[in-house]
Amino acid sequence: MDDSSIIAAIGLGNIIQNSLIEPIFVSLNSGLEILVSQAVGANNLEICGHYLNRGSLAIMITFCILALILV
Repeated sequence: MDDSSIIAAIGLGNIIQNSLIEPIFVSLNSGLEILVSQAVGANNLEICGHYLNRGSLAIMITFCILALILV
């Protein structure tokens, strides 16, 4: 890779991913982790399944929106 513009583009892409996209998914997963652990602690596995399904749907929708914005 002798071209410095390619290296700069890769670095810029990494910065955008690490500063804009990753914190959104980390915060969504952290909120989901809290809800699921409380449901498991209360021995309510049905609500735990609801939280996991809704959380995976929310993460998938968020990913699709961000993919459309950034592409």
